[in-house]
Amino acid sequence: MKNKRGIRHIIKRIPSTLYRRTIRKFLPTTGYATRNGVPNPNIPTKIFDDYLPSDWWHLTENKPNEDQGIIELQRETINPRDDVVIVGGGYGVTMCYAYELMDCDGSITVYEGSNKRLEILNWLKRYLDLQDNVDIHHAIVGEEFKIDGESSAPYLPPKKLPPCDVLILDCQGSEYPIIANMDIRPETVIMEVHPSWNKKSKMITQLLRKKGYEIQKYKGTEGTDINKNEFESYLDNPGQSNDYWRSPPVILGHRTKSNTVGE
Repeated sequence: MKNKRGIRHIIKRIPSTLYRRTIRKFLPTTGYATRNGVPNPNIPTKIFDDYLPSDWWHLTENKPNEDQGIIELQRETINPRDDVVIVGGGYGVTMCYAYELMDCDGSITVYEGSNKRLEILNWLKRYLDLQDNVDIHHAIVGEEFKIDGESSAPYLPPKKLPPCDVLILDCQGSEYPIIANMDIRPETVIMEVHPSWNKKSKMITQLLRKKGYEIQKYKGTEGTDINKNEFESYLDNPGQSNDYWRSPPVILGHRTKSNTVGE
């Protein structure tokens, strides 16, 4: 496949590639690359990484704004004694930030379908000494749309999700069938919306309203505020977004009336 960015881009990458393949791998390890401050055990950092040119970011893969949209909505909604359920634990960013916001009376239950992401979550729990009120389960909730790598996880019907105060969905297209089929009625729902993986996600706001939730906030994936029109424009054209920070968007739904789930 032809490189669309041209020969100049390839030449520009030669110094960093040579450094990565020769000098860097023999340097002492100093820690781990981070996603919004949360360490990733699969990407060690090396001495001198802090002094590399800014366009060599791909060597360390630090991502300071990872899941920032979800994190900001967590900070606004999670109380110290809340029970939080996270579907799609990923690299553990939302799990770790939720843990910071609660005390010993709260709880976090995480579901992750990917084998390698599950290893990261369990490693983080040990490495950061997260307490017993954090439970990590290997499971695919609802339907599988996009899993990172291999999965040996069993399927968990949305109806079996435990009661919670805050439900966080970062599950690559499974958000629609989860909301449609769950029996729980959390006070708050925070979710990334992925119409590229599941076309039904375009109707997620209508479904939430039917379930008795009001959409109160819209965020870009990196935390930037977006409005309702920008959100709906993305739903209509998810593959044509020119603003990376908007994709995928994050929404906050708050329960406003006592609809019976599933009616």
